[in-house]
Amino acid sequence: MKSRSSPQKNTTRSRVSEQNKTQSGNGNKMPIPTIRQKTIIGLAVILASAFLLFFNLGHYALWDDESETALGAQGVLATGDTTAVIGHNIQARRGGINLIHLHDRVTPPLPTYLMAASFRVFGVSTFAARLPVALCGLLTIGLILWWMWKSDAILQTWLLMAVAILGNVSFFLYFRQARYYGVALSLAVFLVYFYLNWKPTRRHAACFSMAAGFLFMCHPIAFAQAAAVIGLDYLLFNRQQKIFQLRTLPFLAGPATVMVVATLLVWNPLATKAKGYLDTVTLQDRLTLLYWYFRDINAAEFLVGLLVVAAPFAYLLSRNKWILRCLTAIVVTVAVTSMVSYQNLTQTSVADIRYTIAVIPLGIMLGVLTIQGIVPRNTGWAVAIAVVAFWTNLLHGAVFRPSKVSSSLKKFTGELLHPVPEPYTPVATWIRNEVPPDASIVVFPDYMAYPLMFYAPQAIYAWQIPNDSDPQFSALPAIHFQGKVMPDYIIVFGPALQSLLPYFNHWHETRGVSYQRVANIPVFWKDLYRPELFWRTFVPVTGFNPDRDGVNILKRQN
Repeated sequence: MKSRSSPQKNTTRSRVSEQNKTQSGNGNKMPIPTIRQKTIIGLAVILASAFLLFFNLGHYALWDDESETALGAQGVLATGDTTAVIGHNIQARRGGINLIHLHDRVTPPLPTYLMAASFRVFGVSTFAARLPVALCGLLTIGLILWWMWKSDAILQTWLLMAVAILGNVSFFLYFRQARYYGVALSLAVFLVYFYLNWKPTRRHAACFSMAAGFLFMCHPIAFAQAAAVIGLDYLLFNRQQKIFQLRTLPFLAGPATVMVVATLLVWNPLATKAKGYLDTVTLQDRLTLLYWYFRDINAAEFLVGLLVVAAPFAYLLSRNKWILRCLTAIVVTVAVTSMVSYQNLTQTSVADIRYTIAVIPLGIMLGVLTIQGIVPRNTGWAVAIAVVAFWTNLLHGAVFRPSKVSSSLKKFTGELLHPVPEPYTPVATWIRNEVPPDASIVVFPDYMAYPLMFYAPQAIYAWQIPNDSDPQFSALPAIHFQGKVMPDYIIVFGPALQSLLPYFNHWHETRGVSYQRVANIPVFWKDLYRPELFWRTFVPVTGFNPDRDGVNILKRQN
């Protein structure tokens, strides 16, 4: 009669096997961490990430793009649709190029509806506006940790990934915005997870397809990036996976197709005036954008520039095809974005890198793989290099500028503990206290009106429409059209006041209308807490002239 092992012996054998598992790399066996080690590292990353994602999340006022989403969410709460009519105000950015019948038909709907749901549950607030995206960030980090756990990643990988994730300040900043950025990034990571862990089942195919559909509803550019990256990766590296099986094909294609078509039937940029922006971008512009994107994703620390340069060398040493796969995915992401972006190069000198945030997890992974390829044997040295690479800007190019070496993680942590002043909160407070209901306000620059519209909605924010030739605007009150009716107040952020003086003189001479300054808010006018590192300050701006660089408020005198 054959003897059987007792359950206790089997359990013991399983634990010993767990502790003795190894992976080979460059002929070196590297230990897989124990359950206790993985738990400690994972919990440390989760707790530190929760602090970086949620601490003081509602402190800064929503800036203009965030406010547009928040106003849209309020419209959804009121009407169920992305209306541009918010009470007695009109949200008509760039003269309403995104509107059809006074409804936003350009902005992909998923982030707006997520925010509306958050407002419904938690009430309308800054924190509630950003909460869904921050939760997406924590969920994404949890998925990455689960992915490593499931794939039996070696201890070195766990340590390097922990350093890399926590050191990527851009990763956390984009998840702290009430915008599509973090939602799109989270969906992209989930989509890649489904692709790389493919199961030939209808349920798995449907989950992949729905993730793709939701990604399109979040941002079509992110959808195009993911489609190109996964498609090319499949052709070059992953054709052994039988993804396109006849029995799962309807579940793979069906949900995404339905979601994409349903979205385009309502929110279609090509059916609005926004299409004109695409026609102004030339092939030469797109080649310029290609260079700008590679330059600026390094400047914003999406990836570590010198590790990207070293990646081919690391591949020659390790023959790890994942290095090639990550490099290919980064190049494809940037190339696709350059080809489909509608950025107008005449108005800026940097790329709209918010469209390429999918590079961030790719850059993290590529950096880790490169370090492992170069330093395969010594985990201590690998972690030390990772700390320098991911927690400082030394390998982003600052190595060539010794006086500018710094740590974005240190600066960001300091800012979380001691937030810097911002202009919208004190100006909105002044409006709520001093401006009568239904008084009209014109704001310069015009895009800075939207945060005020969200936080101080009792005023009418005038001059949103450049003219009344579009029939959809014909029934609007005259105050919404530029120059038709003079406003009660003019709010000027920053040095634009000097350039407006000729207009004040003209209005006085031709209309008999004059304005007098009634308040100066002595805070630096620019909203320097955007997620792009090159547009962000982590410390207060000091030494500025409040009359020129503060916020001036003028009131109509007659």
